Amino acid sequence: MATPATVTGVYAAALLAVARDQGVRPAVVEACRELAPTLASGALAALDDPRLGKAKAKLAVAGVLAGKPKPLIDLLQLLIDRNRLPEAGGILADAVRQAEAEDGVVEVHVTTALPLSETNAQRVVNATGANARLVATVDPALVGGVTIRVGDRLVDASVRRHLREMHARMLTAPLSDALWDR
Repeated sequence: MATPATVTGVYAAALLAVARDQGVRPAVVEACRELAPTLASGALAALDDPRLGKAKAKLAVAGVLAGKPKPLIDLLQLLIDRNRLPEAGGILADAVRQAEAEDGVVEVHVTTALPLSETNAQRVVNATGANARLVATVDPALVGGVTIRVGDRLVDASVRRHLREMHARMLTAPLSDALWDR
């Protein structure tokens, strides 16, 4: 794998390497998946306060994350030492992305006008491959149909798109004077 180009990418790659060496990579990836949204929202912002002190902040992280994989706790404590704790959510999210890329997992974003049924969700996953992770959202503005995004490819089979195209064709349709001669 190429060397990541961002600070978050470098920390994420290092976390995965340490986790792999210690044989806890799956547990670390799952913990990152669980904690990334919370940490991205600034849940640990109070620990970044200089009045608290780094030693107390590191103890608090160890206490709150007791039971989580050691490489993850070590990373967060390192981020405290390096004054990079606000980047923790991005680092964990990047670790999940890197792990999924290594494992060949493809994220499939499906947007429908109504909630996607289990049967249809399974059909989408089966059509895209065994290592697909489905992210389903509901957007009533689609009116009907579906949009599916895999990587940089988009399939738009929504009623909204068809209506937009029909509208554009109506506005650009040539009109003949013979139309009014009757």
